[in-house]
Amino acid sequence: MSNRWVSGIIIGIFVVVLLLMASPIGEKWMVICPFHQLTGWDCPLCGGQRMVASILQGEWTEAYNYNRLLFCALPLILLGVVRLLFPDYANRHPHYTLTVLFTDRALLVYLIILLLWGIIRNCI
Repeated sequence: MSNRWVSGIIIGIFVVVLLLMASPIGEKWMVICPFHQLTGWDCPLCGGQRMVASILQGEWTEAYNYNRLLFCALPLILLGVVRLLFPDYANRHPHYTLTVLFTDRALLVYLIILLLWGIIRNCI
């Protein structure tokens, strides 16, 4: 087992335990969004921490309401994490790890979607 893989598992377990022990709303340990503090608007990632905490506590509807875009993008995000933790596997099996979803062009599209989501969520 490589050090990267073991480190990823240890960090993942720590984060899961931390989030399972905490209530997502009103906790002082959660990072405050500087964009929201300065402008009063929600950034595209606002609600992400509460969303993850709610998912770990089994509150799927609540998680969806915190940040709809991130919730829908979770499979893609998790696939990206797997690709980072297991780069050898991702390179040997590009059809299983959907390499086409992580090209420079695809990442630019994700950035544009994220920026549009930031505008839309504050206008609705």
